[in-house]
Amino acid sequence: MKFTPYQNNPIIDVEKLFGKGHRTEDSKIIKDKNVYYMAISSGENGDTMDIYLLKSSSLTGPWEKVQKEPIISRGRFYEFDYKYLRVGSINYYNGTYFLYYAGQDMLGTDAIGLATTSDSDFPFGWKKYRKNPVFKKKGNSWESKAIVSICIRRIGPSGQEWYGHYSAKGRDRRYHIGICYSKTPYGPFIRDPNNPVLGPGEKWDFGGPARADFLSINGKIYGAYESAAGRPGTFQVGMYYSSSIKGPFLKDPNNPPLSQPYQFANPSLWYENGTLYLLVGRKPLSDHTEYWHYIDLFFTTDKL
Repeated sequence: MKFTPYQNNPIIDVEKLFGKGHRTEDSKIIKDKNVYYMAISSGENGDTMDIYLLKSSSLTGPWEKVQKEPIISRGRFYEFDYKYLRVGSINYYNGTYFLYYAGQDMLGTDAIGLATTSDSDFPFGWKKYRKNPVFKKKGNSWESKAIVSICIRRIGPSGQEWYGHYSAKGRDRRYHIGICYSKTPYGPFIRDPNNPVLGPGEKWDFGGPARADFLSINGKIYGAYESAAGRPGTFQVGMYYSSSIKGPFLKDPNNPPLSQPYQFANPSLWYENGTLYLLVGRKPLSDHTEYWHYIDLFFTTDKL
């Protein structure tokens, strides 16, 4: 799959929105009527990341905050989301907006939480689900250290309508992608017995696929993930696909699909009017600090 950069990148300079030195890590989109909304994580460093909501009349911007304060803030010191928050996915169903996010506790373990708001309150009024976290690490192998991201879509069969891909870190500190599903947006989310469905490569994605996002288009699954070869990592984004929600899932042979000399991470997919868009965090290839200041937009004209 080939992607072309939008001519006026970056579509978001985080320092202009939040102040000098701020970073951002995510860019998940939802559309209400003619307005685009973007949930992003931002903070001065990795331990001060909260979730904000931006809005724009165009996918290409300009983007502005719906309110000065975060829509979802870090929890108290004993809660699972005490250290930082990362956006997973945002959905709308039957009068309610659902935002899945990863939070990290004081011991450095990531798990998945859920926040909701109603039609009448949106884009404000977000409240954390009282039974958070809704999904957390398990076992002694590929998902034993942390669940670092999740993307949930309501596309599954009866009894498994809320279908998701989640990225997990194992004891070897490499990442894999697994499938989960539930009959309700609140869980419990059941792991697929064939997990993991996608794992590390041998070159640029030796660290394994993390922070995956996916869409169902014309009955097929198209996904994107970030990875790096080592530490300090040089991050790039790869694509994967399947003709079925159960797989098999294959990496695109043209990976990584975005031109350098930049590092790209934190992918997000959006599909509209026959065009697949890819939003990513971006920074210089030589920069191995934690600061991601920009969000770039790409699109593909490939037939899906």
